[in-house]
Amino acid sequence: MTELREERKPIDLNALAIWALGRSTGASAKCIARHALGLPTDGSYPVDGGDFGRCEALMDAVPGMRERLVDMAGVNRQWAVLVASWEEIRTSPAQCTKIQSILRREQLDYVARCIAAKQEKSPSLQDMALS
Repeated sequence: MTELREERKPIDLNALAIWALGRSTGASAKCIARHALGLPTDGSYPVDGGDFGRCEALMDAVPGMRERLVDMAGVNRQWAVLVASWEEIRTSPAQCTKIQSILRREQLDYVARCIAAKQEKSPSLQDMALS
């Protein structure tokens, strides 16, 4: 069975070069650009409205970049939750608060999953008493 995949516009490398030489790039926006080009990234993600704005500026400046945002979900768990909420963040009048709330919720969920996984692997006191 052949999977149909919508063809993506190629990234406009001239526009990307102009953006990259600008003064407002930021680590999270550079992460998007590097990932889109298939280069290694440091996993930086937007943590406030300024970072988010630089990511948006990249996608506005470089044709073909916005449709690749979904690929960022594979970079790390923070990107995964931010990508899933991108439109909600974009339209929020309080982007910093929205981003922090999303990231805090993700962190709490991650800690809860780690604790649950550890509890599944650890024998209970009752199990130890029976052995």
